[in-house]
Amino acid sequence: MRTQSKRMICGVVVATVMLTCLLAIAADEPVIDSKTGLKWYSTVETGYKAAQQGKRKTLLLVHSPDSKMSQYFDKLFAENPDVQKVLKDDYELIRLDFATHTSQAYALHIFKAGTIVLYNVDGAAMRKIDQNLSAYDVMAELGHPVRPANPQAGSQVPVNVSAKSAAAVPAGALLIDDFRSGQVGRNLLGDMCYWGTYCAVRPELKLSITIDAGRPVLQTKGTLPPIPNETFSYGAVWTELTPYHAKTVDLRKYKSLQFRARSKNPAEFKVRIDTPRLGQADLTRVVFKPKAEWQTFTIPLSDFKTGVQDANMITFEAPSEANFKVDLDLSDVMLLP
Repeated sequence: MRTQSKRMICGVVVATVMLTCLLAIAADEPVIDSKTGLKWYSTVETGYKAAQQGKRKTLLLVHSPDSKMSQYFDKLFAENPDVQKVLKDDYELIRLDFATHTSQAYALHIFKAGTIVLYNVDGAAMRKIDQNLSAYDVMAELGHPVRPANPQAGSQVPVNVSAKSAAAVPAGALLIDDFRSGQVGRNLLGDMCYWGTYCAVRPELKLSITIDAGRPVLQTKGTLPPIPNETFSYGAVWTELTPYHAKTVDLRKYKSLQFRARSKNPAEFKVRIDTPRLGQADLTRVVFKPKAEWQTFTIPLSDFKTGVQDANMITFEAPSEANFKVDLDLSDVMLLP
């Protein structure tokens, strides 16, 4: 029992800072993919041990053969020689089976298959990839922002946004995201799931970037089914204020959070500012009620009674009503002085 508790505590440290506190080192030989030549370890412990010995970075792919995102990454790695070269040259690769290692994935704050987390040579989390980025964008995330030999394989067509369509940012303000990149996965606002026993059983919420009146918009659409054995649901989209929310940011020099929002299914949405000091249930939520037409919401940071001195995420929550149809557009998320 004592050993188990130590592992759980260690898992929390891993989730926010490093891989180095993993306890067990198993004897596990990597499997070499016959098509790509990529070498994959099947456990975090052995893959990270190899990365330590070789002073290399680590790519962790939480995988399921039934996951569309897992299939997407499999295809992208198989069809892009430049991506393969970077992975071989710079990274130790871990393919962690989600069904077999669900508890360990949760300890790493990974709640769905088809999620990649990149770690530096010291084992610190650098970034997370869980959207179908183009091969070009994956190369950039891997630290090599050059166009791959086959950029169209598994790629999206980026939205072309002119510079004059960017959000007007007041002096001293911090722009969280205006979605000008045209790629959902490159934006801070990203992951969505409902918080049940298994986050892998997810609502079919789809994120996309569109252009409205010359401005880029993050659209979120889908339905929130009830959590198993419950009558409620949960859906949220959040922005990480630091890479993989590994550190905190003092927001007290800002006075308010501002964003544009609209919804074709008007309801009471909520926004919160997360801190590692408190669990989700203890955080202050501020209600906002978007309508079908665009509105600009400005919320004083003083309304977040749980404090903003050590924030790591800003989260927008959908109503917790089971089978609620989410139709939320967001744009120009920023902090004002």
